[in-house]
Amino acid sequence: MSNGMNRKTLTLAVLLAATPSMAFAASVYKWTDEDGVTHFGDRQPTGQQAESVNIRTGKSSGATG
Repeated sequence: MSNGMNRKTLTLAVLLAATPSMAFAASVYKWTDEDGVTHFGDRQPTGQQAESVNIRTGKSSGATG
């Protein structure tokens, strides 16, 4: 294999390994519009004050009971 091919393979492997961790690091924003309706989204709305909220992934923490 050529050096260029090895570099491409290594880059692809690193990107694939990093993708799941990036998904868990995503932010979720909560805001209320002028009609009093609460919204949630992955992007902070423009022109609205929003708070960042923590979400549970649904994965088991390993505790039994």
